[in-house]
Amino acid sequence: EIFVRGPVYVPVWVSVGIVTQAGQMREQVQRAVRDALRAYLSPLTGGPAGASAAELDPVCVTTDPADPCAVPSGAGWPLEMEVRRQDLEAVVTRVPGVRYVQSIRLGVTSGGATLTDTERVAMTGLMLPRLAGLSVREGDAEDLGALMGQQPATDVPPNLVALPVLPK
Repeated sequence: EIFVRGPVYVPVWVSVGIVTQAGQMREQVQRAVRDALRAYLSPLTGGPAGASAAELDPVCVTTDPADPCAVPSGAGWPLEMEVRRQDLEAVVTRVPGVRYVQSIRLGVTSGGATLTDTERVAMTGLMLPRLAGLSVREGDAEDLGALMGQQPATDVPPNLVALPVLPK
């Protein structure tokens, strides 16, 4: 008997704060960062670049692209490979126009609706990452709760606005 099972997708939330190099269009760089992160976290075509065919399939020892045994860059997310904040930072840093990463937040939902900021998201068995939310902006990374749509806890009600008052 053969039992076929699909993967278990783990929702991952990523918020990145970058500093753009001088002379670069901020919106274009942010769009390129979003595209790079989506490509990297794609379960079907993403994953770390440079994974050799021999690492993924010990029978294959060639890197010739004409060889059907050769695995192209981005051959899909490897099973049992965790999502790490440092890897995401490396992907963002390689995007042209990014001077440096100001901050990065990686979140995973635990217990249904609670979003936890973490250094890494473990992938075991048939687990694969699914990018559930992504924010890229200039400066500090956005709060993960705001990214998920939760109202941030503040002391000031959201409908009040501070106005300057001139002295008499």
